[in-house]
Amino acid sequence: MLRMIWEQISSSLTVSTFIGASAVWLAGRSFALEWRPFFSLFLYLIPLTGVFHFLNISLFGGTLLSFQSYGITFLLFLLSSFFSYRFTRIRKRMTQYPWLYQRSVLFYLFRGDLKDLK
Repeated sequence: MLRMIWEQISSSLTVSTFIGASAVWLAGRSFALEWRPFFSLFLYLIPLTGVFHFLNISLFGGTLLSFQSYGITFLLFLLSSFFSYRFTRIRKRMTQYPWLYQRSVLFYLFRGDLKDLK
């Protein structure tokens, strides 16, 4: 019984975690490359989460109106898209404006002092 439950959970997590999060990672990257604001990506995540939630239900069974699993999938997709958006935006700012920005941590930039450039 426990093994059957674990197989169902692991297979549904495989679809939403690996395939869905990688699709959302690419969506966040494309929004950052086009200099779009993050809230517009947030609006695209709602139907995308619905699609992957429906795929989990149709492939592995479950209830359609399970707001807990929809919310968990949405939070997972939101985190994945935020990290890809932020990482790509920082990398793009550093390549386009190397005299202005310096990386301090992986996901944070600070403005370099202009006196150091003279």
